[in-house]
Amino acid sequence: MPEAKLDVIPGGNLEMTDLSMCSDYVKAFQDSGIPLDVLVLNAGMVAGPLGRTAQGHELMFGVNHLAHFLMQDGMGLHSSTSQLILSRLWHSKLPLND
Repeated sequence: MPEAKLDVIPGGNLEMTDLSMCSDYVKAFQDSGIPLDVLVLNAGMVAGPLGRTAQGHELMFGVNHLAHFLMQDGMGLHSSTSQLILSRLWHSKLPLND
């Protein structure tokens, strides 16, 4: 969209592997006064090597779930905010025995 406007948060640095940095980003966003019209949460990290977030959570769970929840919960969504929450269908390919 040629008429779309992009606002950049001064000093905003979002690192989803560190929940404290996610909290700092949410606060910087709130302090910026920029309206939130659309929130897209894309849980796209999949099948990487075992790793840990800065807080010690398993990396994929921390990035795809905990960080996304923290962002959604902290952004102060209003009724006119559109949300798009995406995930991969990777779980359907895993050989799970119930």
